[in-house]
Amino acid sequence: MRMMEWMKMMKMQKISRTDEVCIHALIFFITIIFINPIIFICVSSSWVRPDQLRFFYLIVHSTTIMETIFNIFLAVHVAGGAVSLLSGAAAMIAAKGKRVHRQAGSVYYWAMAAVCASALVLSVLHPKQFLFYVAIFSFYLCFTGKRILRMKSLGTKATMQDWCGLGLAGVAGIAMLVRGGMSLARGVSFGWVSVVFGALCLGLSLLDAQRFRTAPTERMHWFFTHLTRMIGGYIATFTAFCVVNVHFLPALAVWLLPTAIGTVGIAGWTAHYRRKFRAVAR
Repeated sequence: MRMMEWMKMMKMQKISRTDEVCIHALIFFITIIFINPIIFICVSSSWVRPDQLRFFYLIVHSTTIMETIFNIFLAVHVAGGAVSLLSGAAAMIAAKGKRVHRQAGSVYYWAMAAVCASALVLSVLHPKQFLFYVAIFSFYLCFTGKRILRMKSLGTKATMQDWCGLGLAGVAGIAMLVRGGMSLARGVSFGWVSVVFGALCLGLSLLDAQRFRTAPTERMHWFFTHLTRMIGGYIATFTAFCVVNVHFLPALAVWLLPTAIGTVGIAGWTAHYRRKFRAVAR
């Protein structure tokens, strides 16, 4: 009943087509996040009957067409990852704010969009809940890193797009925390990866919620948010590269070391630019 009232209220208000799409996308993805684990449990549990519950996934895994579709999206995923690694590195090395930085950053953003979108499809075709959540988290980093550029001016308010992205990331963060906690309860050490990523995802979404409600007072707030989020997205891509190609380290180390090292790097880079901006202000 409350949902119907909310939808009627939204129809009465004048909202843009973009905001309407964002609202529907948010509802869709949140529904998938909650339903995906239930379906996965039903499909993977031998005691579940009737067998019709397995129908969709049997179709996905047994047809040549679906495998072809999977391979196409896998190729997009790999190509996007390679482009994002190269363009992201170029954007970090280039002088900030200059033409090369902006162009490389734009290529990096759209490459990451392709990576995350293809990851969502792959996680459904070959059900992997963790990949689904990580894809949302990874793109949220890039999305907020780009969106903050339109909020350079102090007092600029967040739009429906920003709030929808925040809500989606928050739900994905909670889902990863729950999944990780359940894995640790069963004695699966890999659950720590889900817990760490879930805590980061939820923490950043809560931080953004606070920023949306209370306008930042620091003049260069947008710069540090942009730097943190874009590098965070790059860390996610580099982590995926390591997971696929690095086999001489324990799984936990491969998944978490890039985040640990990258966090230290972000802290050092942020401190460097704070000192630089203070020196210029004097």
